[in-house]
Order: sequence, then structure tokens, then C-alpha cells
Amino acid sequence: MLAIEKRMEKNIVFWLHKKVEELLQHTGVSEKLLERSENLIILLILFLFSFAVMEITYRAVHFTARRVAQKKHYEFLQHIIKGKRLRRVSYIILPIIIEIMLPFALSEKPALLFYIEKAVWILFTVFVVVGVNTLL
Repeated sequence: MLAIEKRMEKNIVFWLHKKVEELLQHTGVSEKLLERSENLIILLILFLFSFAVMEITYRAVHFTARRVAQKKHYEFLQHIIKGKRLRRVSYIILPIIIEIMLPFALSEKPALLFYIEKAVWILFTVFVVVGVNTLL
């Protein structure tokens, strides 16, 4: 049993979960609220992970598009990069990652999952409209 606990401590999500709990304890949050807030901590970790994936994807696509635009002299691609339109289009990645990971994070709370999924789909729709509007 001790070996399993040691492996869990090496897990980055477990480590981040413990750090957020420690931060909340230092701010004076009670133990009862900490027990209830486990799902909220998991959601916070999920959102941070989604933002990180979005930023990494944006930087990789931006770097590649800039290289292609310089070598091939595509004016449309240069226009997208200079106008920061690529950043707005990359926002679509955020709700997609959240939607994929939500069932894993909130598998035991179907009611909460239902409402958060609806909010994520609204967010996705807004980001798609903004991305298409930006390209037009």
C-alpha cells in the first residue's frame, strides 16, 4: 500500500491538488469546505491544463505559420499572423479540451457535469463565432 501512495505523490495532478489544498488552508478555509471543494479543485486543475494546451498549440501553429509565410510569401497567411487573428482562432481549442476532460474529472457528479457541459458548449459557440468573424 505504501508503494501505491508514493507513486500517487509523484503524480503531477496529485501534487497540484495538494498545493491548492494547502493554499486554501492558509487562507482560512474550513476542513468541511475543503472536503466539498474537491471537485472545484479538479475543475481548476482542468482549466489550467486546458489553458496550457491552448497556449502550446497556439505557439506551435504560430511558429509554423510564420515560417511558411516567410518562405512561400503567402500574403493571406502574413495578414493573419500580423493581425493577431491566429490568437483569436486558437481560443477554440480551450472548450474542446475542457469538453473532452470533463467526464473524467466529474464522473460521480452527473448534475454538475450537465450544467458545466452546457456552459462549455456556449463558450465553444462564442469562440467559433469570434474565430470565423476574425478570419472574415
